[in-house]
Amino acid sequence: MAISLAIYCELGPGVDALLERLSDNQAIGSILPVTADADGDSLIWRGRPVAVRSPEDIVATDIAAAIFLDDQELAERAIDALLDADVLILDGTDSLAQRGQGAWYFGEDLAPGQRQFSIAGAAASHCAALLGLLDQVPVAVDAAICLPVSYHGKKGIDALAYESARLLNGQPIEQKALGQQIAFNVVADQAGLFANQIEQQLAEYFEAPVDVRCHVITAPVFYGHNISLIVDCNETIDYSALLQSLGAKSRFRLASDISEHVSPASLPDDLGIDIADIRIDKRSDKRLRCTLIGDNLRDGVITNIASALEILIKSDI
Repeated sequence: MAISLAIYCELGPGVDALLERLSDNQAIGSILPVTADADGDSLIWRGRPVAVRSPEDIVATDIAAAIFLDDQELAERAIDALLDADVLILDGTDSLAQRGQGAWYFGEDLAPGQRQFSIAGAAASHCAALLGLLDQVPVAVDAAICLPVSYHGKKGIDALAYESARLLNGQPIEQKALGQQIAFNVVADQAGLFANQIEQQLAEYFEAPVDVRCHVITAPVFYGHNISLIVDCNETIDYSALLQSLGAKSRFRLASDISEHVSPASLPDDLGIDIADIRIDKRSDKRLRCTLIGDNLRDGVITNIASALEILIKSDI
């Protein structure tokens, strides 16, 4: 039987990409897009417009599954009713995690017997994909992460477009949606919001305690992140085995296998993670250095949500 799926989101490229990703899943019968400020808007689902609803329009017992995509305040408004109705929840906003509920999903295995899942974001899941190939659990992970404005949602994308147009036309910036200028600038994660989120998600990934430290800036690009990792282990890292494991995973591309300069602009249409640099530290054979390039819009929360939903549908949710 086809399921009814509610999607709690902001309007923008994120939900558009999610709907495109889910459109081929014939087990989804209908969708109910939900936004905080529904005002006659609609989204395209399988070639047809679907009206956007307000949270008050949704009856939890009428839906089989719910997705929280990118609006945490909206998720908080809806989550209690959905939990009370035992609705399947895929949460990309960390709302479940902050309550200490649900299991984590990083793009591979789903915890059996669960109906609520916290979905890891692009940066954490890309790091986890590589770190999971090591022959041991690291003791410390340092990540320097350069994020695009799309991590800030539609607000960030609109801010970069607006500010760039104003400056290129010799006009002053009258509104700074991110609190400071982003066009032709680099913005520090001063409150640590993104760094804390990524640190917490990576800490959840490891079964053993791991010291995870993230340092985040936002660059004036629309999509694609750059993650520089320093990974410390207790034992000598088997570098040859790691390269062999990477070569066996179609998701990864090594710089040596790519003809052009590795950057978000060079990412293939079929997604994946490019490794611009990977090596053992010159001063310690227990330390790995590497740089990951990934598409945060098409291969992050959206991909993880879609793959988790496919697995759960096959297991007869």
